[in-house]
Amino acid sequence: MGTSSSFGKNSYCKASNGISSYLNGLSSWHELDSKLQKDVVDSLIQKVKIIACRFKSKLPSTIELDDLISAGCVGLMEGLRNFDGSHNVKLETFVENRIKGAILDELRRQDFLSRGLRQHVKLVEHAKQKLEQSLGREPTIEEIAAKTGLSEVEIQNCLDIMNNNLLINFDAISHTLNNGEYNPETLLEKKEIVSKISQNIAKLTEKEQLVLSLYYVEELTMKEVAEVLNITEGRVSQLHSQAIKKLKKILGSKG
Repeated sequence: MGTSSSFGKNSYCKASNGISSYLNGLSSWHELDSKLQKDVVDSLIQKVKIIACRFKSKLPSTIELDDLISAGCVGLMEGLRNFDGSHNVKLETFVENRIKGAILDELRRQDFLSRGLRQHVKLVEHAKQKLEQSLGREPTIEEIAAKTGLSEVEIQNCLDIMNNNLLINFDAISHTLNNGEYNPETLLEKKEIVSKISQNIAKLTEKEQLVLSLYYVEELTMKEVAEVLNITEGRVSQLHSQAIKKLKKILGSKG
């Protein structure tokens, strides 16, 4: 969409021979001077925020976005230190995997549920669904206890965890982030929008370009875009509206 420089993607590739050498596996991260290292980190830091926001949208409210971003930054730096361009892997792809891995590690560290308790919660959840189907109503704690063999205290504890959305489904989160769960029609519609506006995106301000790219390409919500850009959600909405109006005017004038 013409916003690659805003995201940092490839923006550093033409910055110097030093970075080009690093990207091609001819030199290591530690051989780059501090200025070039900062350029690369700055170009990729928004990727950390974007990935953290995607995680946050799948997590309980008790998980803080700042914790995810901090963990993602650790993953980013680890990725940059271990990247080897001679393996024909793109830097963005390599560090993205490290960022996701670091955030998942942080979530596992924060997760207070033991494996046994997790199994109990899943057992209770499954039994509750089965009983609801057969009884046509919400089952009592006693009925769930009879079906699972757990004590009523254990059942209540599991129900509290379920009701407060405290169970983190790591497998589902990882699958969603890696593969995406998109409606094909919605995805096609967004691709058509991107195709139409990409030809005229350069006529927008850099901020407007970035808002559209985060919203339509990265598929963040308005709130998540605001968090990534450190501006208010209202300002994001305003920039989005401005950009759309400009594009409509440009496209309209071209028939």
